Amino acid sequence: MHLRGWFFDAGMITLCGLLIYCLAIALAWLMWRHGRVGKTSFESLLEKSEKDHHLVMRVTAKHPRGGAWREYREWSREELTCAQ
Repeated sequence: MHLRGWFFDAGMITLCGLLIYCLAIALAWLMWRHGRVGKTSFESLLEKSEKDHHLVMRVTAKHPRGGAWREYREWSREELTCAQ
């Protein structure tokens, strides 16, 4: 039995890959077009992600050796209260 069939043909694999990329692009476009992922807009998700990133960077800059998760949460709360 040989494995060279309709699915294992290089052209078919390329076509399947192209189809997957097209579907991913269409999904991303639909999410952007409607501007909502769930009940949160895409822009607000990006803003929250950026704020979280900067919070993590500030906490790790103040505590470069790290610590337990409990300590990290405490440091994050302290950083948030200082920032406000």
